[in-house]
Amino acid sequence: MEMKSSNSTINFKKVILPALYEYFLVVLPVFLYVFMEALHKGMYFLVSSPEWAIASIFLCFQASSLYVKGLLHTGKKINGVFIGVLYLFVLVMIVSAILNANMAMDENGNTLASIMVRLLIIMISTFTFFVLVCSSKISNS
Repeated sequence: MEMKSSNSTINFKKVILPALYEYFLVVLPVFLYVFMEALHKGMYFLVSSPEWAIASIFLCFQASSLYVKGLLHTGKKINGVFIGVLYLFVLVMIVSAILNANMAMDENGNTLASIMVRLLIIMISTFTFFVLVCSSKISNS
């Protein structure tokens, strides 16, 4: 399966599959742990677990490091300002995830609002992960 772009062809196997592989390396262990906990605490724990905030931290760190690593392999000049903004964004995401996980560990801190923020953080982290990892793979193609 190939996706057509206006000026090039993006090979699904060279771009999306490696990104999925890296994503599952990060998220699958967290999912398995949360799933085992949910078997004992109830399936609501699958969504409400603070471990998803920790998975977001791993995703942000891995996405930025894979992106920079991919760019370095191209031999092209790296825009320092963009990398600085990227790492600032990653830092904000990591701090948000840490604060959210810390709040969730309080006795009454795992509220619906806290869970919704945590799910938003993991969704943004996932989207950012795929954008960065796929774009670094495309630039290497």
